[in-house]
Amino acid sequence: MSKILRLTAFLVLLPALALAADLRITDSSGAQVTVRNASIDYSGVLGSAVRESNGIRVRQGDATVTVKWKDIQSLTIAAPREASRPSRLDVDVLLRNGRRVAAALSNPADAKLRGRTDLGEYALGLDKVRAIETLR
Repeated sequence: MSKILRLTAFLVLLPALALAADLRITDSSGAQVTVRNASIDYSGVLGSAVRESNGIRVRQGDATVTVKWKDIQSLTIAAPREASRPSRLDVDVLLRNGRRVAAALSNPADAKLRGRTDLGEYALGLDKVRAIETLR
């Protein structure tokens, strides 16, 4: 019976791990870190968090779009215009097909990029991210 439970758990978790991306993150201090199995926790209703592992949510005009990691070559995030807790950050998205698209991150201080590094669990607020390069 325990073998069946382990196999079931493995089959349920395998697709989630296969979709998670490996990213090279540059933060506001200029440090570069490779983050494996990256996901982003967005704040939800009543303090709950919604985890997104397929990509990153950006604003394109009035719409919210989830750009999939597999379609992104890199993202460059502009330095905030405001001194504290910017409500919006401009983003330049370079797609794998070579096109550049302007977008924005909404409420980046309320979202955390998470994953694993060589040192352990990684967590960084999106307002501290300056560049993301997809590795796989």
